[in-house]
Amino acid sequence: MNIVSNASRRQITRERKSRGLWVDDRPENNVYERQAFQAQGVEFSLALSTNEALDILKTNKFAVIISDMGRKEGPQEGYVLLD
Repeated sequence: MNIVSNASRRQITRERKSRGLWVDDRPENNVYERQAFQAQGVEFSLALSTNEALDILKTNKFAVIISDMGRKEGPQEGYVLLD
């Protein structure tokens, strides 16, 4: 039983390490960057706003979060997400 639970934890940790959240109101502007990361095994969830990102973060863990600093919500919105 312990072996199974340890294997499950390792799998979850490995999956989390290869997942990122990209927050940008214009995701078409970073298609090539995301493709470069994906070529290295990193998969991204996308959020168009701070509120959408916060909702996603309630139920998901990510190894990295990349955020556009200025979005339609405001010129310093990346800092709002960081808070």
